[in-house]
Amino acid sequence: QHYPISQSPPRPSEELNHALERALEKRGITPFKGPVWTTDAPYRETETKVKIHQDRGIVAVDMELSALMTVALFRSVQFAAALIVSDELFDYVWRPGFGDPVLEQRTRVASQVLLELAMGAESRSKV
Repeated sequence: QHYPISQSPPRPSEELNHALERALEKRGITPFKGPVWTTDAPYRETETKVKIHQDRGIVAVDMELSALMTVALFRSVQFAAALIVSDELFDYVWRPGFGDPVLEQRTRVASQVLLELAMGAESRSKV
C-alpha cells in the first residue's frame, strides 16, 4: 500500500459533501448518495458483479474516486466529489447517456457548483 491511511475504505469529507449537496439542491438537482464501486476495468461489469454490488447498495461505478480520496486523506486535505452518471446498466442492459440534454444540463450545473465551492474554500483558507 503506497498511501497508508487509517480509514478504509476512504471516505469523503462530510462537511464538503453537505456543502455540495446543499449547493446542488439550491439549483434544483437532488443528489443521489451512496457507495461507489471502484474498478480498474471499465466496461467489464459482468451481470454477476453488477448483482453483487447492487445487493451491497452500490450506486455507481468509477475508476478514480478511491485513489483521489486516498491521496486526500494521506495529505490531510478535505475531499468531496460529484459523479455525473452518464451510462446506466442497473437492469443489466447498457444505456449510454452521452448526448442526453438532461445529462448535459446537470453537468454544466454541477461544474458551476464545484467551481463556486472551490473558490469559496480558497478564499476561506486565506483568512
